[in-house]
Amino acid sequence: MRILFKQSLVIFWFLWWAFAFLTDFIGGLELLGLTSTPWFDGHNFPFLQKTLAQFGASIAVDVILFVGIILWLFLSTLLFAFASFTPYSQTDRWQKRVDAAFIVSLGLWLAFFWRIRQL
Repeated sequence: MRILFKQSLVIFWFLWWAFAFLTDFIGGLELLGLTSTPWFDGHNFPFLQKTLAQFGASIAVDVILFVGIILWLFLSTLLFAFASFTPYSQTDRWQKRVDAAFIVSLGLWLAFFWRIRQL
């Protein structure tokens, strides 16, 4: 039962990060005018711009940070996907992949929390 819980938790975070990545990625494509999705309303980039405007950040800084967030989300998604599809029977390999996925994703959470605390 404990093994099933652990595997389910890893799959949950894989789906969470995949959704977060797709949300920002599609939002970025819309901002570039490369796609139009009337059912989708991505507000993360405008929120980032509004937040960074207090510090006088240029559009280049906004874009670089947004692309960095998207890449970090993609990396978290990939690492959780690798962990999700690694058989639990290969315990050492599975644990290393889970550890890497959680460390990278926690780094992103901490970056956001640190930034919010600074505001």
